[in-house]
Amino acid sequence: MNIVVDPPKAPVKPPTRAARCRDWLCEMLPDANRKGGDRATLAALRRASRPLDAAICPATITLHRILGGSNYPDGMLRTGAVAAVLSHVRADAHRASVATQLGRVTDGRRPMSELRFRHLLTEVHDPKRAMTALRRAVHLLDGEVNIEDLASSMLIWLERDAPFPNAKQRSDERLLRWSYDYYGAESEGASADTDTSA
Repeated sequence: MNIVVDPPKAPVKPPTRAARCRDWLCEMLPDANRKGGDRATLAALRRASRPLDAAICPATITLHRILGGSNYPDGMLRTGAVAAVLSHVRADAHRASVATQLGRVTDGRRPMSELRFRHLLTEVHDPKRAMTALRRAVHLLDGEVNIEDLASSMLIWLERDAPFPNAKQRSDERLLRWSYDYYGAESEGASADTDTSA
């Protein structure tokens, strides 16, 4: 009698929070023929003028649950800011980080000026200001951004003061990576590696 034993399977790695944000958004985006999707929800999130307006949208509550969030108000506001910014994304440009896209020189100009980029990095820890600054960045890139990089960065930055291990350090590291990618975008070896482990 021969006993056949299956080799152990590698553990399935759960999707990152950034990947869950991407999947959530992609379900609402219309396809290439502008069909399907949930345009009404995206429009409501685009109209949100503050994180609270976005946080009370049913789709944002769904995202918050997908991310494993509790009903803690600060967490809901962070998720509201993320949802409001992601609602302006039209397509996933996963080939480069958002900062690389913002810093890439075309015809002698970057999509986002150096001054505005430095200002953006000072705004990312406050949900309302981050929402405004990052929406502007998405618009400068015509809505075509690396969704996972954007979502991951926002989650890390907005959790800077949360009681999570290494939150401040992760936030600072992400700021440094965005600076490196922005200023290195015009050089040949610019970082295309995007850590989306949020």
